[in-house]
Amino acid sequence: MAISVQITKRPVECGYCDRKLEPGQEIAFWGGGPGCIWCAAEGRTARAVEPAPAVAPAEAPRVVVALAPWLAKKNGVLNEMAGVVTRETAKAIYFEGEGLATPTTRCRACGRALTHPVSVLYGIGPECGGHWHIAPQGVDAVEEIRKRIQAIRYAGWLPKRFVEVRGE
Repeated sequence: MAISVQITKRPVECGYCDRKLEPGQEIAFWGGGPGCIWCAAEGRTARAVEPAPAVAPAEAPRVVVALAPWLAKKNGVLNEMAGVVTRETAKAIYFEGEGLATPTTRCRACGRALTHPVSVLYGIGPECGGHWHIAPQGVDAVEEIRKRIQAIRYAGWLPKRFVEVRGE
């Protein structure tokens, strides 16, 4: 078994035990991936992480997922999305959903306070709406804008520590 050792530049969790490795500590790579040098010396094999069984989207309860602003921006989605969690591991969820277009006083894209009545109706401000090409056009356009917001789709893994999941 070949083992290579490097110095970590960021905090890392051992893939074989529960040790947290801080920047500047040695991390070993062998067999199943990164781990601490103590696990490498013992020749440990990776812990089995059983993902939760996949749930068909029709069976899964609908939820609202609130993402950390940086994570929403990175994935090109809104801070709050409605959809279903179809799979789950110890550290992540697989979420399939769309933009949430319900009344709120906070922008779902950036989190700023909304004051304009039309912006409050669909939960996104004029500046952020412009980024999504859905800038407010008056009360008559609210349903069209809601459809555009709901057309913003996302399907992928999200880290649990940066999302909040709540019932719809």
